[in-house]
Amino acid sequence: MEDVLACPVCLEIPVSKILQCKSGHHICHFCHNKLAACPLCKAAIVEVRLFVLENTIQHFKDMKIFLEDLVRGMEANISKYRIMSEKESEDVFTQTNFTLPQINSYTQTDESSCKSLMQSQKKTTTVDSVVSYSCLIDSCKSQLSYVQLMVHLKKYHANIFYEIELINGKFSTKFMVDTTLLPRTYNFAFYISDTGLFFYNAVMYSNGKLIANVQYIHDTTKFLFDYELVFKGENNQLRRYAMVTPHRLKKEKLSLYSLHVHETEMSEIISNNSLFDCILTIKSCVY
Repeated sequence: MEDVLACPVCLEIPVSKILQCKSGHHICHFCHNKLAACPLCKAAIVEVRLFVLENTIQHFKDMKIFLEDLVRGMEANISKYRIMSEKESEDVFTQTNFTLPQINSYTQTDESSCKSLMQSQKKTTTVDSVVSYSCLIDSCKSQLSYVQLMVHLKKYHANIFYEIELINGKFSTKFMVDTTLLPRTYNFAFYISDTGLFFYNAVMYSNGKLIANVQYIHDTTKFLFDYELVFKGENNQLRRYAMVTPHRLKKEKLSLYSLHVHETEMSEIISNNSLFDCILTIKSCVY
């Protein structure tokens, strides 16, 4: 697949504009500036962009990274559960491997020691059973349980928190992007009924480059999600796709799934006006 998508001149998968010759062969933007004719058929190169191929490459990269990480995670879980299963079998059938936990000795009349031990066990159980989540709205780093996080969003981020429903397996919303002052961050939170909590985070740098992420929180792994961003300029539009990632994905891995829009592509949207529409669509993929 990568061989098919690669530019026939530099043999790299294009990261920005893709143009074509009169016969339809694609050439990356950088090689296009150096050529007068197509290296495959010698036909003239025209100033016509292949938007379909650009979107295909972006979606291909996101899907490849997501699937590779998913496979690695599944392999790690299989190995983990195999080790746990073997250990449980040894504990059941081998008495010599069974050991009692070390605890402080106390007598039946030592009520304070008994209460202390019970309180310690209760505290440990409570701490282990409560899962905390970070609020991903801009610089807010509150660590809260799922229920507390919902209350927190309604109270402190009410102007950018929305409760909505999926219609036919997808949700779509339009918002205005203001590029008057850059760099700038854009943050929203959505609670989708019977689905989960989603955070949209994006940053646009001073040169126009944009990086976006959508992350979700849910107690089950019943769904996979992808999302689409459409930037609408005065005379053109730009469409990009990426996968929605779990809330607890490590920062270094999160960058692999981020949606990237190159500054040269974004400049075509913001060249004539500093305000433009952006449409975010989240779609579920049941497996």
